[in-house]
Amino acid sequence: SDHWAFQPVTRPQVPTINDSWGRTPVDAFIAKSHLNAGLQHSSEAPPETLARRLYLDLIGLPPTPEQLTEFLQKSSEDPSAELIEELLASPHYGERWGRYWLDLARWAESQGYQHDFVRPYAWRYRDYVIDSFNQDKPYDRFIKEQLAGDELQPYSDENLIATGFLAAARISGNQEDDAIQRNDVMVDIVNATGSV
Repeated sequence: SDHWAFQPVTRPQVPTINDSWGRTPVDAFIAKSHLNAGLQHSSEAPPETLARRLYLDLIGLPPTPEQLTEFLQKSSEDPSAELIEELLASPHYGERWGRYWLDLARWAESQGYQHDFVRPYAWRYRDYVIDSFNQDKPYDRFIKEQLAGDELQPYSDENLIATGFLAAARISGNQEDDAIQRNDVMVDIVNATGSV
C-alpha cells in the first residue's frame, strides 16, 4: 500500500539553511517550510514572556514575581532549558497533564446519576495518574497497569490502584435490573478503553 503508515522508516536529510534562527535539526525543517511558504519566523520572545509561557504550558500556573526574578537572574548557558527541567520535575506537572487523562478516563469522586454516591477511595486512582506523569512512566506500561495491573503484579498496591480506570464507570444505584446495569457498566468500560 502507498499509505504512509506502511512505508519504511527513514531518516530524512536535515535541510541546510542560511539562518541563525534554528538551534536543532527540527528548527531547520521548520525554517525550510517557512522559506518555501514565503513566511518569516517570529523573533524570539523576551525572557519574561518565555518564562510565563513555559510555566503556563508545563504546570498550568503563571510564575510568581519571585520565580520570574530568579529566572531573569540566571547566569547559566541555557536558562530556558534549566527552567524546563525544573518545571518537569515539579509535582504540578503531573497535576496539569494528568487531569486530561482523568477526563478521558471519566474519573469522578462520585458514581453519578441521581444518588451520586461518593467513592471514598477514588483519590487513589487520581494520585496514581498524577504520579505516573511525574515519574515519566512509559505510555505502554501506564496502559498495561490500568487494564491488567492486578494480573501483572497481583500483590502490588500501585498496580491494583491503577485498575481504578476500569471501575470509573457511572453507576445508577436505582437500577432494578442488575443485568441491565452490569451491561451498561461493561459498555462504558469498553467505550472508554477504546477511546483513550
